Amino acid sequence: GLLECEKEFLIGDEGSEEWKQALKDEKPYLVTLRKEGTSAFSMYRLVLQDKKAHVFGMNAEVIRGIWANLAFELLYGTNDDDERYSIQAQPYLLRNLIIQAAETPLGYPVYTSGPVQIECQL
Repeated sequence: GLLECEKEFLIGDEGSEEWKQALKDEKPYLVTLRKEGTSAFSMYRLVLQDKKAHVFGMNAEVIRGIWANLAFELLYGTNDDDERYSIQAQPYLLRNLIIQAAETPLGYPVYTSGPVQIECQL
């Protein structure tokens, strides 16, 4: 009874080393408490499950072809609209993600930040 429960369950703090080890060991049931607001607590139970996922790859020529079409659209078709329809089109090709991965100035910058104020003394 109790030894079997100890093998399958962990009741503990999410940030503890014991919790991290239980995740690595793929313990089937993890239970923790979280404080919600000032006086309420919630119990969370995580259950290890097998889930099917679709994994695929894309031919590099397809990616380069989409980037070439983007270059044509921006440089020769003179489409400078920031929300170009063609980016959202073709969801099955994941065109939006592929376009974002293109090198700038065609794609989107990898990192952007808000306004930065720099003081300069003369």
